[in-house]
Amino acid sequence: MENKILQQIEAYLNYKISKEEYTRIIEEYFDLHGNELMSRNPLFYQTFMDWIPDICFFYVYEPDTEYYKERDFYRNMESVYTELLKVK
Repeated sequence: MENKILQQIEAYLNYKISKEEYTRIIEEYFDLHGNELMSRNPLFYQTFMDWIPDICFFYVYEPDTEYYKERDFYRNMESVYTELLKVK
């Protein structure tokens, strides 16, 4: 389960999906598997929840210059990916 979430982040970081696609995929995945993840790995779950919802909301749904949103979304996703690897 943790690997699937990391793979989804990797897909974005490797330019295979857009930030909008990532947001849609992770919302659907988390709706289906969030409770299971919370029981399996609470630290991974908490780290994910501390970062991803705000990143997706701010850089996908909030208005701003697209260049800055893309750049900052990418930077934040790199950071969260590193943090999630530590607690995997």
